[in-house]
Amino acid sequence: MALAGRLSVREVERLVRIALTQKDNTAAKAVIEKPAHIKDLESKIRGRLGTNVKIIAGKKGSRGKIIIEYYSLDEFDSIAEKLGVNSD
Repeated sequence: MALAGRLSVREVERLVRIALTQKDNTAAKAVIEKPAHIKDLESKIRGRLGTNVKIIAGKKGSRGKIIIEYYSLDEFDSIAEKLGVNSD
């Protein structure tokens, strides 16, 4: 029961619509297009390593992450070798 009978069905529907709209707007703001130079770097690294690469810049731009995906231990060894790291 909506607040022990204090809200009508229409009022509950209206509140749900408002909540869903606000959620959609928040999600839309969270999706920010990556700058072209970051996309270009991802593409170059992806081409060099032969696997998917994501660059995630921090909010201030001075920090971030590079995520290199691998799908098998052999692929991991190949990536490590390309980076000049021995997995021995």
